[in-house]
Amino acid sequence: MATLQELLDLEGVVVAGEFDFEGRMLDYEAKMDMPEEMAQMAAQFCAAVSVMLNTMASSFADRSGMNWVPQHGWAYSGGEWTACIGDGGKRGVFVETSKADFNRLFEALGEDR
Repeated sequence: MATLQELLDLEGVVVAGEFDFEGRMLDYEAKMDMPEEMAQMAAQFCAAVSVMLNTMASSFADRSGMNWVPQHGWAYSGGEWTACIGDGGKRGVFVETSKADFNRLFEALGEDR
């Protein structure tokens, strides 16, 4: 699994961070000006989505017979930006969508297996 600095060195990545499911930012590196308050807000957003997806995936797996757990990661893209979250939903990057190699990003984010 890549370090935060290695993630930040990937094409298009402007922020790399680790957070817990309570929404606390544990550590982050940024190429852009990102105050700690904004990093904390990003951690809360990403943690909330990860927890929601864990709940939905577990329920859907039970009802569908398809194996959707454990979570490996997710992505959201809007405007010019994409959030890619891996490591079981606890670390991720913000990347310029037009510059992203999503296969490389998710490989570098690692999996919680």
